[in-house]
Amino acid sequence: MFGNFDTSEAVIEWESIFTGRSFEELVEADEPVVIADLDDGDGPTVFVASEALRHALAAADGAEPAEAGALWVQELAAEGAEFDLEIATGILGEPARPARGIDGRTTASTAGRPGAPAVELDPAAPRLRP
Repeated sequence: MFGNFDTSEAVIEWESIFTGRSFEELVEADEPVVIADLDDGDGPTVFVASEALRHALAAADGAEPAEAGALWVQELAAEGAEFDLEIATGILGEPARPARGIDGRTTASTAGRPGAPAVELDPAAPRLRP
């Protein structure tokens, strides 16, 4: 959909950009966790974002995905690859939306984090578990 790039490597690079952890550290920690890999890497792949990345995405403001996109495009260029900055920013901005919540509030995954706002749960909202 967005071009040809190694998604598992990209997720590691994104986490490195958003969290400051080194690429090597993330590889040693077996990040990202793959939960679905169709066609042994040649098809769609589903990853679980690490807790550190989920927190970083939840805290990201509108400018951070653009800044991260620019850094990622620079890293790709250093490796001899070209990638559109607008597309990169869009790719990095999409995961931040659910991390922040549909309406922009902080989600339960960020609750208790220093500086994170308290999570407001709607008692009338449907629950997955009683």
